[in-house]
Amino acid sequence: MPARSNAFLGRWVFAAPPLIDFDTYRSGHLAHHRHAGTREDPDLAFVRAYPVPSTSMRRKIIRDISGRTGLRDGLYLLMMTLRHRRPAPLVAHVVMFGALWLAQIPWAYAAWWVGFLFVVPLCLRLRVMGEHGAVPDLLHRDARRHARTTKAGWLARTLIAPHHVNYHCEHHFFPTVPGYNLPRLHRLLTARGFYADHPDAVAASYAQVFRACVGGRSNRPDFGDVGRGRASLANMA
Repeated sequence: MPARSNAFLGRWVFAAPPLIDFDTYRSGHLAHHRHAGTREDPDLAFVRAYPVPSTSMRRKIIRDISGRTGLRDGLYLLMMTLRHRRPAPLVAHVVMFGALWLAQIPWAYAAWWVGFLFVVPLCLRLRVMGEHGAVPDLLHRDARRHARTTKAGWLARTLIAPHHVNYHCEHHFFPTVPGYNLPRLHRLLTARGFYADHPDAVAASYAQVFRACVGGRSNRPDFGDVGRGRASLANMA
């Protein structure tokens, strides 16, 4: 697909409904790839705290499923949309509601917001934990040390890791490989012994990742103030 068509779909179809500015997010994601494994990684704030104590993890999950995280992030993104006069999210929601109204199921628009507020935050947290949470060394340039590939069943692929984004090590080493080829790439690399000396680079499931991300603070590296307050929502501003 031509780059212009890709950008159009990314901006108006995929990024607009969740109120994300496509160009700003792309800039932040490219910076993440450029600086992954260093203190300049803009997404370090997502994972710098893992592993966390079980009480802290419980509080995070409660915030996610109660809607507190979704409401906070949704209001922030809406504020940025209005402040910077970004048309794509507003147009997307007008079209979405109009189409559902014409289909005589306007209630489905409310269902979309229920998912956005109460389901998406936890799914995103689990995805991020799978990608970089409690990895061997967040400040190592080898992606097998600062990233992780997580094997996913059908439920995890549906809710947490669509389009094979769970193959995150492969994505960092070969970012131009399209998502549908990442499973094949993983099999090829595994057969050639790419992960033989890095067993922590591949997790058997998101349950295994979750267990790895719960632990005492003594197991957590000290980053000082590096990465604090620089989560990706700030990159979307």
